[in-house]
Amino acid sequence: MSTKIRKTTLAPAVLALALSACGGGGNDRPIPAKSTMQISPTEITWDITPDPGCPTQDPNFYNDEAITISVQDGKGRPLGEVELYINVDLAGNTFSGLDPRVAVYDDTNGNGKVDHPVELVSSNTDGGFYTRTGEFTGTKTVFVRVYLSCTYQATLSAFAGPLSAHLPIDVRMK
Repeated sequence: MSTKIRKTTLAPAVLALALSACGGGGNDRPIPAKSTMQISPTEITWDITPDPGCPTQDPNFYNDEAITISVQDGKGRPLGEVELYINVDLAGNTFSGLDPRVAVYDDTNGNGKVDHPVELVSSNTDGGFYTRTGEFTGTKTVFVRVYLSCTYQATLSAFAGPLSAHLPIDVRMK
């Protein structure tokens, strides 16, 4: 009898493990097979003359870039209300000190611009954040603030179940 209890107790755990491997883990809307995710634009590159004060970042010298993340099923139809995890990481050889080099903002009031600091959701000095694609569009637009007084490389990454997409950010010497 104890063997039956163990099998019964293990069944939900095995099912949960199988679902998470298929992208249906903690997300209440599993990602169908053959789905895709894209980030637009596909890269951000700035050629700058670095500020002599580097590695300290000038907080007033930046550009805000609109980034759209889209999730579609295998037939190209938008997948709405898909949970996304978005984060940004600096390249391993970039010293950030305590200054953010790149920051992510969620346009929560829909005015099409960054409202700092209210809409700040992530930067290279902290973790990422969770959000969802639009119910009907299958997209999520965030703003990435790219600071331009020092050179660096970073990557914005988005994850949804088994899907991932990455946006390289390169602020390099002119």
